[in-house]
Amino acid sequence: MKEKTTDQPRKVIHTNPQAITSIDEYDELFPFSNGDNSKTVREKALERAWHVRDFEIEMYWKRATYFLVFIASIFVAYFSSLGEISNDFPQLQFIVSCMGFVFSIAWFLVNIGSKNWQENWEGHIDRLEDNFIGPLYKTVRKHNVNFSVSKINIIISAFVAAIWLLILVHYLIANINFCNGNIAWIEISALSISLIILVAFFSYGISGSTTKKLDLYIREIK
Repeated sequence: MKEKTTDQPRKVIHTNPQAITSIDEYDELFPFSNGDNSKTVREKALERAWHVRDFEIEMYWKRATYFLVFIASIFVAYFSSLGEISNDFPQLQFIVSCMGFVFSIAWFLVNIGSKNWQENWEGHIDRLEDNFIGPLYKTVRKHNVNFSVSKINIIISAFVAAIWLLILVHYLIANINFCNGNIAWIEISALSISLIILVAFFSYGISGSTTKKLDLYIREIK
């Protein structure tokens, strides 16, 4: 008779994450031989590293396009708010500026995260490739000056965020007198929400912890 699973999930917590501090320790994780004619763990790891690295690059540009579309739309909305709409709803400029700043910071941080994951898999390829395809990825054409497309994209996203910050500061200086309480509730709300989102980016949005909790269970099929 098939044993029924309990309602409580089995929990395993890794309290001592393993730090890899040498090449020998890394090689032990990906052995060259597995005792049969199939591909070794090391060869499979190399193939997977190439696959995930290419996937990360593809996703990098998809994310960049996603944010560019949103930020461009916000720019259009901002300049539209400078027209007749601003007479009936002057705070619209400030709200749109907050949106632009938050999305630009998100784009900047996502670019950094994508770059880090890309370099993670490239590091695996650097170490795993020699015994199967030679130092293919590590062998590059020498250039006097070379530029990183992803790093330039990070700089551009930081520049766009800085522009939105300048727009926000200009609005605050030109329209709000904090000493006299000349600030509307909607401006306070927009600023507060923006600050909360930024704090969430730098707290909840951070990944890469060396300790991960395993919390799984087997579903019962009736």
